[in-house]
Amino acid sequence: IKKLLREKRIEDILDGNLKNYEGKEVETILQVAMLCTQSSPEDRPRMAEVVSMLEGVGLAERWAEWEHLEQ
Repeated sequence: IKKLLREKRIEDILDGNLKNYEGKEVETILQVAMLCTQSSPEDRPRMAEVVSMLEGVGLAERWAEWEHLEQ
């Protein structure tokens, strides 16, 4: 999933039966999910951060940091 998400191949990640979705919203949810499933609990966002990220605050920074660490 990491590779597909980096390549912005959202349609290859989603269930083929899912219709009428907003691509940017799905990308946001997938990015937050990846951050929440990091192997180290200390690196995972707190619930308040998750809410903020879903509202559009702070996700870009956390995602850039995650991508840098994953390289």
